[in-house]
Amino acid sequence: MTVATRTAKGCVAAALMVCAGTAAAADKEPIEIGMAVALTGYLASFDGQLVDGVKLRADSVNAAGGIDGHKLDIHILDDASNATTGVTVTNQLLNQFNVSVMINGLSSAQNAAIEPILERAKVPQLDGSVLPPNPKWAFDINLLDERPDALEVDYAAEKLHAKIIALVYSQTPYGQNAAKFMRARAEKLGMRVVYSQAVEPSVTDMSAQMAALKAASPDVVIDKLTGSTHIVEGKAAATVGLRVPLILDPDDLPTIQKTVEAYPNSVFVATPPMAYPHIADPATKEACAAFIATYQKTGRSMAAITGTTVGWDGVRILAKAIESAGTTGGDKLRDALEQTTVQGCNSLYKYSAADHYGQNEVPNEVQIARMNGGDVEIVYNEPGLKLAE
Repeated sequence: MTVATRTAKGCVAAALMVCAGTAAAADKEPIEIGMAVALTGYLASFDGQLVDGVKLRADSVNAAGGIDGHKLDIHILDDASNATTGVTVTNQLLNQFNVSVMINGLSSAQNAAIEPILERAKVPQLDGSVLPPNPKWAFDINLLDERPDALEVDYAAEKLHAKIIALVYSQTPYGQNAAKFMRARAEKLGMRVVYSQAVEPSVTDMSAQMAALKAASPDVVIDKLTGSTHIVEGKAAATVGLRVPLILDPDDLPTIQKTVEAYPNSVFVATPPMAYPHIADPATKEACAAFIATYQKTGRSMAAITGTTVGWDGVRILAKAIESAGTTGGDKLRDALEQTTVQGCNSLYKYSAADHYGQNEVPNEVQIARMNGGDVEIVYNEPGLKLAE
């Protein structure tokens, strides 16, 4: 894959756009895929990995002749971790590059804002974030958020024997939805929430919030944050002299490592690729092994695979839906996505009209881990996790 030109459709080379494959190399029209993702800002670490995963899988698909002879062209524009910018670049992707499907990152606010735009254009979006409220044209390609949310709360109750907890969450749909879920689950388990605070994703200092949290005297802190905000939280917790355990939401491993360095009394939710080979479900373990075998050939750091697997899975999901639909976009592709089942690195994805997350009835493979030197050490898992309990 190169940052180059596509002579058939005038693809302009730019630092923020990558074109996968060339029109001249395919007998059929290419599939134009848009990505409104964070190349800068607080989400850039994860979204950058997601882009790498999309490109890596697209390279494999194109090398094998594409999807039913259609090569994949990937157009990537920077949303700068900002929902308003995300709307602007989405319109550019639709109007300038005529994309027929979108693969987007962690900005839940952006993905909710563009859903009506994409519905009018009949362009499905595969999202790495929590889905919009009415996701007719949106499908999740990341972990179902309620699984790590429930796991964090259950770990606090069962292993830390916490009675009083604090919640810190992102001022986004992603964080707000999780805070409601975690509060309800904590209270059902007999725990009391003494502090619950939303923070702006772009915050650079959380000392005031951590000081107020410390004064509330919780037994444990559970967070629903993303990207560099985790590191800001860890540094602030150390600055104010917090001593209680901090349970971190899933993130890429380099971010987790930096947070743990700042605040060592931290554990985190490990996704299957992070925990590999410690994965109970054989199919998920096999999918991770296949990805890792390809990824290792690139020479990239294994610490950066968390988001990469989401992009990799996203292209596999899209490819199967396109093969089933016999078309590269529109209503038929959306309908095919609702009937697609793919074993991914992070989960089995089994979509339906009622489940655009595709994970309501599949094995749970998220676990609680800690960093032991440079290694991920599993400390708690819950294979029989029930979200409705």
